[in-house]
Amino acid sequence: MASEQGLVRLWKTKRIQQALTSHLVNHDLTACPLVCRKFAVYIAPILFADIEIRFGSSTFNGSSRMAALERIGGHV
Repeated sequence: MASEQGLVRLWKTKRIQQALTSHLVNHDLTACPLVCRKFAVYIAPILFADIEIRFGSSTFNGSSRMAALERIGGHV
């Protein structure tokens, strides 16, 4: 537990973040939360910084589709 806190504290250093993200590909960055669950909070903005979603005119007609959007919307 203490090593996780140290790792998260190190990640919060802007210089370390920039150095690591410039050398890691997205596949490696997506694996980081598997190392430490707290990383998901800090890595998500980096991973989702450039996301494109295309919707059609009938994409969210059904209530189940709207419910799905409500579940995932906060994460994106």
